[in-house]
Amino acid sequence: MTTKADVNVAALEYAKSLRDMYTKVADAAIMAQARNERGVEELKTQTDTAQDVVQAVTKQAQKQTSAFEALTQQSVDTYRDYLQGVVSFYEKGLEAVRQTTR
Repeated sequence: MTTKADVNVAALEYAKSLRDMYTKVADAAIMAQARNERGVEELKTQTDTAQDVVQAVTKQAQKQTSAFEALTQQSVDTYRDYLQGVVSFYEKGLEAVRQTTR
């Protein structure tokens, strides 16, 4: 026959097992939240790093563009000077021929 004391012991054991179960669930939730917070921090760090890389690449691209523009301008100026020299030489030769034919 089950006595009142047996029922109390069973109820106490049941309460302890519930407490242990809820403690484990709460601990697991706390650990999951901590992992999520670390994950969020890691994502923030990766985002910051990616932004730094994009800024560095953008600066480098701007430097390359400026250097290419300068090189192109120098090439155009040099070629223009060369052509002006050729045209000037031709004009002087043509002028010499005109003067000798007069």
